[in-house]
Amino acid sequence: MKKVTLYCVALIFAMLTTLELNAQIRVDIMAGGAKPLGQDFQQAAKWGVGYSVDVTYIPDFLDKQLSFGIARDGNIVLMAEANYDDKKVDLKASTIGIFGGKVRFDMKTGNKVSPYAALTIGNGRLKCAYAKLDGEDDEDGRSASSAYMRSNAFIVKPEIGVSLGAFQMSLGWILPRTYYGTTHIKAGVFMYNLGFRILAE
Repeated sequence: MKKVTLYCVALIFAMLTTLELNAQIRVDIMAGGAKPLGQDFQQAAKWGVGYSVDVTYIPDFLDKQLSFGIARDGNIVLMAEANYDDKKVDLKASTIGIFGGKVRFDMKTGNKVSPYAALTIGNGRLKCAYAKLDGEDDEDGRSASSAYMRSNAFIVKPEIGVSLGAFQMSLGWILPRTYYGTTHIKAGVFMYNLGFRILAE
């Protein structure tokens, strides 16, 4: 899946660069919070942080409203539970992200405030790590267990946001999908980010 995504992205850029048009390259860098989506994922994690990095091509012939490019989003969500009476601690950490092609439409308003909508489609990857430390054990006083899972899936991420000059904020949804590994997990994430953009001719 990842190789297919890379080939599609490379093909899009190759087609665009053959057009002898004045255009801009935009780099968006954003970071913020993440809320798990999907019943399985919500039970395993409560909160998280995330980031987004996009590189898009803005052709002049589309009045600079429509842009195409690549996007890389990543999130880490955590959960920790402790029972001090029974001396038990559960730690869970999961990362979920997407790498793929992105299309974005910016609405012109006549001022610096510009709402936009975007869609990213590509390869999603979920990684989950789990560690459990129990109470008393006859031999060493404690017993511990751990597990790890990594899986990929085809992912869709719709996004809406507002640009204010070089700054912007966005809301994005990595829609829940079922990941298959040592177990089945339906996972997604809601992202709320703040960041800035860099334009290059």
